Amino acid sequence: MKALAGTRKHNSFVLHWAFIRAKIGRGLPSAIADNPEDYSKGSRPVMHLSNQAVQVISTVVLIIGALVVIAVRWQAAKRPTSARKIMIPAMGMISGFLMFVIPILRVPWLYALIAFAAGWLLSPPLIWTSQMRVEGDKVYLRRSPAFILVLIGLLIVRLILDNVISKYVTLPQTGGMFFILAFGMLLPWRIVMLLRYRSIVRQSHLRAQRQ
Repeated sequence: MKALAGTRKHNSFVLHWAFIRAKIGRGLPSAIADNPEDYSKGSRPVMHLSNQAVQVISTVVLIIGALVVIAVRWQAAKRPTSARKIMIPAMGMISGFLMFVIPILRVPWLYALIAFAAGWLLSPPLIWTSQMRVEGDKVYLRRSPAFILVLIGLLIVRLILDNVISKYVTLPQTGGMFFILAFGMLLPWRIVMLLRYRSIVRQSHLRAQRQ
C-alpha cells in the first residue's frame, strides 16, 4: 500500500508539474484571453516567466527527482521485492497519460512514437545495473553504484535532449514528450526485472523440491 501511495503521489506531481509548465509556456496573454473577466475585475495576473527561467526550474526539479529515485532505490534494497512491487511503478505511471487531456500538452503521434522508442533504446543500462540476490526464500535487489552512475548519465542525456527538442515543439509539448520517453525507459526495464524475478523464484522452488 505504501508503494502504491508513493506512485500516486509521483503521478500527481507529474500532472501538476506538466500543467504548470503548460501555463507558463502559454504566457500571460493567453491566460488573460482565457479569463478576461477575472483580469478586468482587478485580479492579480499570473507572473510570466521566460523559457530560460522555466528551463532552470525544470532542471532543478529533475535533479531533485533523480535524488529521490536514488534514495528510494537504495532503501528498497533493504526489503525483499515481489512481482507486485516491481510492476507498480510502470502500472501507476499509466495514469500520468491523463495529462494529455490538456490540449496544449498533446504531441503528434509520430513524435510520441519517437519519444517512446528513444526511451526503449535508453533502457538497457538500467536493465544491466538492476540485479537481484537471494537470501533464504526472499529475493532482494542488489545495491549497485553503477545504477547511480547510469541514472546521472541519463539525467545529463535528458537535459541535452531537452535543449534540442524544445527547438521543434512548444514548451508544454516538451514536457509531454519526456513523460512518454520516461515511460518508454521504465516499461522494458520493469518487464525484464519481472522475468528475472520469476526465473529466480522458479529456480528456488526447484532447489527446495530437490532437497
